[in-house]
Amino acid sequence: MSAAQPGGRNLVLITVDTLRIDLGFMGYSSPVSPHLDALAARSTVFERAYSMASYTGKSVGPMMIGKYASECARNGAHFDVYGPENTFLAERLHAAGFRTMGMAPHWYFKPKYGLTQGMDLWDLSAMGDGPNTPTYSLVTSDTLSDLAIGMLSEPANVQGRFFLWVHYFDPHQRYVPHSEAPSFARPGRNPAKALYDGEVWYTDHHLGRLLDFIAAQPWADRTVIVVTSDHGEAFGEHGMTGHGVDLWEPLVRVPLVVYVPGVPAHRVHVKRSLVDLVPTLLDLLELPQPPAGELSGRSTANAITDPAQADSEERDVYLDMPVGPQVHEHHAIIHGPTPGMKLLSEGGPVFFLFDLDKDAHEAKDLAGNRKLLAPMMKTFLEKKASVHEVRVVP
Repeated sequence: MSAAQPGGRNLVLITVDTLRIDLGFMGYSSPVSPHLDALAARSTVFERAYSMASYTGKSVGPMMIGKYASECARNGAHFDVYGPENTFLAERLHAAGFRTMGMAPHWYFKPKYGLTQGMDLWDLSAMGDGPNTPTYSLVTSDTLSDLAIGMLSEPANVQGRFFLWVHYFDPHQRYVPHSEAPSFARPGRNPAKALYDGEVWYTDHHLGRLLDFIAAQPWADRTVIVVTSDHGEAFGEHGMTGHGVDLWEPLVRVPLVVYVPGVPAHRVHVKRSLVDLVPTLLDLLELPQPPAGELSGRSTANAITDPAQADSEERDVYLDMPVGPQVHEHHAIIHGPTPGMKLLSEGGPVFFLFDLDKDAHEAKDLAGNRKLLAPMMKTFLEKKASVHEVRVVP
């Protein structure tokens, strides 16, 4: 891989844990995301982006590797340990001469789990230092933004090309109230959702400080900024709360915003999967793609850099959540013109089928219609057979 050129683009990747598409730039009526809305207004917004799975252990690693979870070398735990046989985005960028660095506030991002492979600097100080630190109750967005700004303020970290990954965590359960945030409670509204919206507002507030800092730097005009999430969250949809069990739309549709300096703001309406993130970023950074077959996704950079090409290609979305010690096997495929037909599988003989165009809430199962089910089954089985599964014991 060629060395990084000093004048080439940098990359700031911001992932927000458990972030639904309930954001202003995606049509949400509550004012939870003014800073992300402002970023989206000057960026490419993917309106139907999908995570790799519905919980972090099966989504973040595969997203950063560029393969489906079933294809990744891992140990089969609920919070999978990803082995050195995998090649992460940070490793590819490090090999190309980038300064690679990042931070997260949760124990799953300790190096022993494999997610930090290829990182020159990795900061976990926002997690706290006690052996019994209640990670899920910590408030960390303020600290993460301080750490990120501090890291980007060090001249040695930004003198050449660099990659920064910041993983915000506050929207994840438990939902902690913030005195700074407006109240999102309404009569008859799910109180948990109101607290969640406050967490999103708080994260957006501190994420905004990082975005403002970046905008003021001399390297801002050559820095790509990407914001996305590992999965969504359920608030009563299909009788569920939380995440990590099924592949319903509220659990797997995620925001995806890509800011490339000099590219006009526009929207991509066709569906896309985060399995495409790694090849897309390599193209945006003008780095060579790995040999054919090494990545499972395909670059969608042309939909970003050329607005006229934004909706030129429909693609299937495949969702892959292998069996684990706390979850059954779950797979899904979304096929056809966006939003598409969605087939859900739980690993056995039972399938569910929904027309997302007519049934956005996945309320009417069409699997009893053989004329509709048969072609979807064919598409699903062909895709599943194409996945190079790595067998692990849960």
